[in-house]
Amino acid sequence: VPRRQGCLCHADRGVCATQTGVSVPQRDESLAWPASFVATFVTIRVMAKVTVEIPNELGRQIERIVRDGWFPDQESIIRESLQQFVEAKSFLGDSPRMLHRFAADSLNESKPEVALKFLDRALSLNAADKLHDLTFYQTLIELRVQVLLVLGREDEAVTTLEQARELLPNNPTIARWLERLNRKRAGG
Repeated sequence: VPRRQGCLCHADRGVCATQTGVSVPQRDESLAWPASFVATFVTIRVMAKVTVEIPNELGRQIERIVRDGWFPDQESIIRESLQQFVEAKSFLGDSPRMLHRFAADSLNESKPEVALKFLDRALSLNAADKLHDLTFYQTLIELRVQVLLVLGREDEAVTTLEQARELLPNNPTIARWLERLNRKRAGG
């Protein structure tokens, strides 16, 4: 659908969202920004619609960027920002250290299942590395054990520690964890 005169939607694709049945607010420079600006944009390819409230200050900054000509409209700014954010997170997702941090944050936010996924990915990437940082590996194992204990999966935690002991046979921390869990299983 070609762009209508005065329509600012999807200018980069030459598509008018208004003519496709999607309501897109028109830009009116004479209007002041409300207390919180609500931005709505539509991606035609996957038909995803996202609505967010943007603080007044951020809204003014976005409008200034559009007015200065850096982007054709507010939707383009939001779309570009989201794309860069997702690409950055995807890139960081291949870093075991960042995954460890994400896992620790997830555990602190009471999301142990998410933390476990981050840790499993970090451990698989760490195993593929040619040079092993054994201290970091121990840190990953300890956090994985903590997450498994939060989830009530003591048997899996013991298995994780036993596998780690194969790579770190003389590690006192791994030995203490195993001793503590075995003592708990025997007494519990």
